[in-house]
Amino acid sequence: MYTMDMKYYCFLLFFSFLCMAINGSFIFDLFIHYISVREKLFYKILLFCIFAGSSAMVIWVGDHNLILTFPVFVIICMLCTKGNKYGRLAIIFIFFCIEMTVCAFVDTYIARPWRPWEHYDILMRIERPIIYGIIYVLFKRKLPKKVVSLSERLWKIIFGLSAMPVSTLLATVTLTYALYYSDEVNQLAMNLGLIILPFTFLNSFVILVVVNSLEKHEQLEKAQQLFEMRESYYQNLKQNENGLRHLRHDMRNHLFTIQTLLIGKNEEQALSYLEELLNSSALQGYKRFCENETANAVLQAKVDMILQSELEYDFRIEIPKKISIADLDLCSLLGNALDNAIEASISSQDKKISMRCRCDKGGFMLKLMNHFSGDIDTELKTTKSNKEYHGFGLSSMREIVTRYGGYLETNVSNNMFELIVYLPL
Repeated sequence: MYTMDMKYYCFLLFFSFLCMAINGSFIFDLFIHYISVREKLFYKILLFCIFAGSSAMVIWVGDHNLILTFPVFVIICMLCTKGNKYGRLAIIFIFFCIEMTVCAFVDTYIARPWRPWEHYDILMRIERPIIYGIIYVLFKRKLPKKVVSLSERLWKIIFGLSAMPVSTLLATVTLTYALYYSDEVNQLAMNLGLIILPFTFLNSFVILVVVNSLEKHEQLEKAQQLFEMRESYYQNLKQNENGLRHLRHDMRNHLFTIQTLLIGKNEEQALSYLEELLNSSALQGYKRFCENETANAVLQAKVDMILQSELEYDFRIEIPKKISIADLDLCSLLGNALDNAIEASISSQDKKISMRCRCDKGGFMLKLMNHFSGDIDTELKTTKSNKEYHGFGLSSMREIVTRYGGYLETNVSNNMFELIVYLPL
């Protein structure tokens, strides 16, 4: 009899770990589509373990296990992930709600009536992989193809939304703990949980759907901006090409006119005519900064803004035609960096913007320098930007840099702002 009990407990232990591993794999695969996990294998294993372990937590309506699990879950998930802190917290809250509502509902309402059954322990463990499997299959099609990338403003909104289901869950499960042995309070808690837990679960999934929709909308918006930049760039190239054709067609006449003026000893008129010819838009042209068409489109658009703002620029760009950085991300990096520099330089005495960008030794390197006016923040440290002149756009750039596993550094000294970006290719 003792041997049979030992075999049963060993089987039950093995079965428990197997179910936990299945739960963890389902949740982990869903989670990594929303938040970037740190590269080291240790963090991935730790994150998998917290999902597997928390999915097997025994949670009762009116119990305190939930409040003990919550801080551990959040701290470990934050430690193992990277990216925007508001986005990470929001997604962590959502997945915590999904896991804990499943646990609380299963333990309180599904498994409890089967307690007298001989194989209750097996039933209690097998229910969760089935539920998580159904969730995984239903939601797998709607998952984004790559890790979700939203602006900080949108992540803050999602964070605010995610606080509602997690607050509701914590209140529903834990507020009746002190009066757990009161039949009246316990019955009231059971009735409330039966209604609130499913809505909390659905609310969490609705927020994930909202995240998917916002991500698609933002990507389309960025794509539209990039398309408009490219369209403007190619239209300007086309106009320049047509201008050159007309210039070549009329060149004989232009040269004949200059010759006539020189023969007639009208040097000043000849020089004026020649200067007007040299300043024509056909000869000015649109400069190609590098081989990459996306970079050219963005840089030309920003150069137009620089010249309209009566600023100077010094660009040395070496970006190949094909690069492993997505066009939208490359557009965002270059565009936001130059937008910040233009905004800061307009009010500065030194009007020059300097940019160096190249791909070399397996990395994308960007260095941008510009002056700004105003007081210098003496407490400014590396990776901290001057909020007055460079707050806009840097959060988006940091999100891209984090996603590619690179780094972004900003420095300020003597009214000079320096931005350095590195992305491994």
